[in-house]
Amino acid sequence: MQDLQTTTEATTSEHTEGSGADRFERIDLDLIVPSPTNPRKHFDEEKLRELAVSIRVAGVHQPILVRPLPADRVEETSYGGVRPAYEIVAGERRYRACIKAEQTTIPALIRPLTDAQVVEIQIVENLQRDDLTELEEAEGYSQLIRTTGVNAEEVATRIGRSRAYVYGRLKLLDLCQQARTALSERKITAGHADIIARIPSEKLQLKALKEFTETTGEGDPRMSLREAKRWSRNNVMLRLDQAGFDQSSTELCEGIGACGDCPKRTGAAPELFADVDSPDLCTDPACFHSKEDATRQITITRARDRGQEVIEGREAKEAKPTEYGPMRGLHDVDQVTIPGKGGKSIQLRNALTKEQLKSAVKVFVDPHTKQVKEVVDEAALQQAIAAHKSKTDQRADAKEHAAREEEDRVQTLARRYNEAWRNDAISTIEEALAAGALAAFTPPMLRLLLQHLSWSPVMEESDLYRVLSIPEGSLDLTDEETLKRVVADIPELELGGRVCRFLLYMDRKPQYTYVSGEGRYTEEAPAIEALAAAAGIDLASIKSAARAELEAAIAPPQQQQAATKKPKSKATKTTPAEAAAAIAAELQAAESAPIVGLELGQRVRFKMDVKDAQGKLQKVNGKEGVLISRIGDRGWSVSVEIKGKLIEICADHTELEHVEPTEEAACSS
Repeated sequence: MQDLQTTTEATTSEHTEGSGADRFERIDLDLIVPSPTNPRKHFDEEKLRELAVSIRVAGVHQPILVRPLPADRVEETSYGGVRPAYEIVAGERRYRACIKAEQTTIPALIRPLTDAQVVEIQIVENLQRDDLTELEEAEGYSQLIRTTGVNAEEVATRIGRSRAYVYGRLKLLDLCQQARTALSERKITAGHADIIARIPSEKLQLKALKEFTETTGEGDPRMSLREAKRWSRNNVMLRLDQAGFDQSSTELCEGIGACGDCPKRTGAAPELFADVDSPDLCTDPACFHSKEDATRQITITRARDRGQEVIEGREAKEAKPTEYGPMRGLHDVDQVTIPGKGGKSIQLRNALTKEQLKSAVKVFVDPHTKQVKEVVDEAALQQAIAAHKSKTDQRADAKEHAAREEEDRVQTLARRYNEAWRNDAISTIEEALAAGALAAFTPPMLRLLLQHLSWSPVMEESDLYRVLSIPEGSLDLTDEETLKRVVADIPELELGGRVCRFLLYMDRKPQYTYVSGEGRYTEEAPAIEALAAAAGIDLASIKSAARAELEAAIAPPQQQQAATKKPKSKATKTTPAEAAAAIAAELQAAESAPIVGLELGQRVRFKMDVKDAQGKLQKVNGKEGVLISRIGDRGWSVSVEIKGKLIEICADHTELEHVEPTEEAACSS
């Protein structure tokens, strides 16, 4: 923020010295119009009303900055007989609040400024706002570049940000409209939006948006930022080093150039893809696959022109029925090697004669991946092997076979040795543990434990950042080397506490389980209970206080009012055991009380997603159904339609709410 303030002051000083014509006046509001280049598009109405009240009482404390109205805006702003004379450069919020406060004038500093100077002042001034949205920021940078002619690197220097930050914000302008709306409504974070913006295809952007906005039964995002990056790498970014086409060709597809010059290659925009460790990933799957298709068609056409047999379709499927299985009776001439003279291996292609290359090699189109490869049948393979064998080679083969068997024997012994000493060591250490020889973890043991726990997918990403005491999103914890480095940097004296915190956060969310067809939140929290006991913390008192606070919050208004009017009297001291017993009795009475407001045959709405009898979470939050039977004192069996089928789901009465039937629903009933 200090860098931004300095930039603003420097810019203002530069304009002041250059103009020499600044003046201060109180200007009629009718003579002022907002600037079309102001990056701020949204003004909070509630905050405007608050500012209007303040202005009505104490006036405007800071003048707005205006410039003489540019000549090209006179015609468009002159309406109703009033011809404005000034355009706002900074301070539109104060101007709007003055209108709400029914003021007629506003203090203003008048300064002659060019369009480029106006945009730069507005951008820098707006960047100091706390409520600036990511899209407003991106549009401001873009406007600054278009108006002043500076590039992204110069923008980064002026605002005190890194080049990668500016490139990332500018990339948000490539978001499709649905993704922009989701970002504005906070359905996705700026990090998720940045991943989507890198995808050049709107269709794939929408697919990514659907994945990133899905939620769990509890309403939390199903995919964290770390998981979203992994999804993008697996589904959008394709490895060019494994591409089956000529990356340098400019003629494969009409209007598409070489891969090395493509801006959609990660290496072409290192600032934008700073978190991606490979420079040769393609972010445009449609272009990638179109080049693959073109190459495949060229290869097939040339093969047929040479008179080669092409194996594709049903015949190819019979030869290779599964994607990862081998071909039946066919061999890839570029992958298979055969034994040659002197014990050396020869690639099958090099072992074939010219005549065999012409007559025996066929073109195979993989029915699963569509990759094209050249193959020969079993007969051609055996001919090639026989042609390169001699008696000397056969003896060499026998010697090689014996050496291979000896190597297998050595490796088997090595495996058995390593298994044996590990098992013996574990048994010996377990005996020492039972005898009390090791009463506590050593720092290396704690560090290994914390590293292992952090790598396992048992904790929410936000909690893991808290456990490791690092800012959320500051590092990519999906990278194993990064995680090892973070754990290695933890001081030895803090290791035990971090492991304990990990265990605590594993118990942070209550578990919802079904017992005998009835669903309820379980009170079990083994890690919290064990650590509380070890630390001498009275967990029962904490639970009692939470119950008391909950009871006070849900008590009927009459009871709350009576409690406030109760005359003061000398209170008798209650022991913690008596208080806990009283609270337990009240909760038990509440749980055993009859269910009020729900009756058999009523129409109800689910207030959350619930699990079915098999423990599978059913997404029924907001869906309506009919009560068809009671389950115990608190539960109901609800008939609800899911994907066109009526199913029965058991739910606690607290998970349901009564719905007044509409006239149409009543008639259908």
